[in-house]
Amino acid sequence: MKATWNNALQKARPDIFHRWKGSALALFSGAESPSSLITDALLEQMASLLDSLAEDKGDCSDAVEAICRILAVQPLKPSLAMRVFFSLKSIVPEFLCGPSGNDFSGEGEPERFLSRTDELILMAFDRYMAHRERLYQLKVEESRNRMHMALRRAGV
Repeated sequence: MKATWNNALQKARPDIFHRWKGSALALFSGAESPSSLITDALLEQMASLLDSLAEDKGDCSDAVEAICRILAVQPLKPSLAMRVFFSLKSIVPEFLCGPSGNDFSGEGEPERFLSRTDELILMAFDRYMAHRERLYQLKVEESRNRMHMALRRAGV
């Protein structure tokens, strides 16, 4: 039964990725729009994460880590940044369980996917916040060093 869900997910992967990509890029408004290099890196990691989910690989942590690192340096609120992962949770069942999708009722696979996605969201939030905390620490250290240098120049 599990193979059927994974096969359907792999078959719908291009459509799911296209919709997920649109959802993720919509988070960035005009002034906050990331450069094409950042966009390319983000989309590459999103594709990697979706492939890991479709192939039911156990470890998605590298892709989640990379996505969170990219999102942490963007001027987004944490709730907006996490929408990248929350949107995946709603997009996949639309393609696989909707009117045009397959009927997986009774197999437990949609619930298993949603549970796995919840775990990914929690992991993503932890990693996102760790990156944000590190950025804050770097800013504090930079300010402290500037103040120290200014005081040295002033002879205080």
